[in-house]
Amino acid sequence: MCLKTPLYDVHVAMGAKMAPFGGWDMPIQYTSIVEEHTACRTKAALFDICHMGEFFVYGPNALNDLNKLFTCELSTLAIGRCRYGFLLNEQGGTQDDLITYRLSEEKFMVVVNAGTRENDAKWISARLSPTPSSTKPPARSRNSTSRAPLPRKPCSPSANTISSR
Repeated sequence: MCLKTPLYDVHVAMGAKMAPFGGWDMPIQYTSIVEEHTACRTKAALFDICHMGEFFVYGPNALNDLNKLFTCELSTLAIGRCRYGFLLNEQGGTQDDLITYRLSEEKFMVVVNAGTRENDAKWISARLSPTPSSTKPPARSRNSTSRAPLPRKPCSPSANTISSR
């Protein structure tokens, strides 16, 4: 049995064809591919990201660290806004696409693909500035740990935290 996002009932009510994807029951299509493509190009489209991996990167070096790993420039990203970009591999090629939210000057939420969430979190965590042992992590949700490379598990109430200090 697949997991369902909070928007599952909305998708079904709108006539979505549902199918399993990464352990989740996700909408595949509503009408026709051509009609949906035209609507995206001429109006707007929404994508349910509830099933995707989410984790926080925070600390005084978070901005600089993420700017070295992502294609999107985050210094110009306003608090409360998000930006689409790519996670770079060692050769500067694309490892994954992602969405980065700026929650405060030093705190970011990174949303990655569900199937690559663990590898992406490990990759990012391994390339962050070291955390001084004397620094205490800020208060976090019960599922979070300082510099933890594991992102949110499906149906978990919160995302994990990666410290960049």
